[in-house]
This record gives sequence, structure tokens and C-alpha cells, in this order.
Amino acid sequence: MELTINELNELNDLNKDGCYQIPNSELIEDTNIIDALELNQIREIIEAMTKFNQVAILRILQTNHITINENRYGILINLSELKLDVINHIKQFIGYVNTQEKQLHKIEQQKETFINTYFQKR
Repeated sequence: MELTINELNELNDLNKDGCYQIPNSELIEDTNIIDALELNQIREIIEAMTKFNQVAILRILQTNHITINENRYGILINLSELKLDVINHIKQFIGYVNTQEKQLHKIEQQKETFINTYFQKR
């Protein structure tokens, strides 16, 4: 499957809620083959996450006994060597984080609406 340059640029952008997401059409869940593009997208999403969420992903990897290499530039993990169930677990966590971010964004919008409606000086 080949993507155009515009489609690749869209994959690297935030969605309208400010969250990174992997398009469902690009996810491979039932096969044992993980596309290099999908692994690259997962890597980019993880790199863009907060440190707290990155540590949570490291915990997922540690519980699955994945080799983690660390040097002064950071932590290195070869995603291409991960088993499908570990990658699916990481994708589930990414979905969970996106859902949290969407809910927080909605709450912040409601908060702003309430502040502007009820507490604005007249």
C-alpha cells in the first residue's frame, strides 16, 4: 500500500482534538506482519507523548521482557522485533491516551464556556 505525500503529511499532523492517531485503515491487527509505516507512526506518536506516558509505555515493554537499551541520548527499542501482542498492547495504550486527551479537551472547553458565561464582568 502506497500513500501520497499529502496522506503522509496528514498522518504526521494532530487531529482536530489535538491528539495523535493512527488511522484505522492503516492498522494491521489480524496478521503477524507489521508494516514499517505503522511502526514508524507508533514511534512518532510515542516520541510526541509526555514523559509520563512514555514511562507507561516503558512499563508495558518491561512487563513483556523486552530488551531496552539506554544511552546518554535516551532509551532505544527496536520496534521491529516486538511481538504482535506487545504492539497491540501499545496501540491500546495510545488509544487510551487519545481518549483521555479528548475528554480533557471537552472538559476544558466546558470550563471556558462556564467562565465566559457566568463569571465574566459585565
